Amino acid sequence: DTRSIHETSLIVILKLLEKEPDNGIYLDIFRNILIEMEKLLVLDSPDAEKEADYNVLISMYEKLFRMVPVDLSYRTKIATLYDEKGRFLMKAGRTEDARQSYNMSLSMRDDLIKMGESPLLHEFGIASIKNNLGTLLAQEGQFGDAKTMFEESLGGYMGLFDRIPDDPAYEYGAALTLNNLAKLLADMDRHEDAKHIYESALEIYVGLLKLEPEKVSYKKHAARTLENLASLLGKMGREEDSLCMYESSRELLEEIQ
Repeated sequence: DTRSIHETSLIVILKLLEKEPDNGIYLDIFRNILIEMEKLLVLDSPDAEKEADYNVLISMYEKLFRMVPVDLSYRTKIATLYDEKGRFLMKAGRTEDARQSYNMSLSMRDDLIKMGESPLLHEFGIASIKNNLGTLLAQEGQFGDAKTMFEESLGGYMGLFDRIPDDPAYEYGAALTLNNLAKLLADMDRHEDAKHIYESALEIYVGLLKLEPEKVSYKKHAARTLENLASLLGKMGREEDSLCMYESSRELLEEIQ
């Protein structure tokens, strides 16, 4: 099958590169095989094999980086693969392994920023990882550490937005993090604080939807925030406001369907 063909091709090209490490044609072939393996990982890799596939790709990109150490884009690719692996492990409930993978990505991204390699890209990646780590810590009941992670994530997104206000990805990331921070505060029985933060997230979604009114991801996550706020208002005894939020969430979801 395609997987075994890629594996055989890798063995052959690595042997050739051992003899001629500076051969540009062989390096191009090596890169192209890895790109095809990544596509296969996304499209066709069963969950039982995904972790092993990530490990192979990370190992191969590390080999490629050692062959061409001046090309920091390979280091960026390795950091991205560790990030993706962390998300996969987190969904699989393997929180400690996910944390280790996220921390590998964080360390690499910090180093790449210091070297001046695509700092905006890596600051964005760090903010995203810290949001995921906050979620992981909250699931483990480590509320204080989770809160710190969410706040650092939010600071990262807003710092990027202050510098580049035309890119909606930064506000969107901030809104996602605000929702998670509010949910954490609600779980800590800090209801008023949680309410204000949910409202801040919704303000961002309102602005984003004015710019792109048909964007499904904005509607989907705005609806989720409305639902979370509705649940919180119910706990606070504000039943009428809670029902209003639930209705707004339902209407947004109906627009998506």
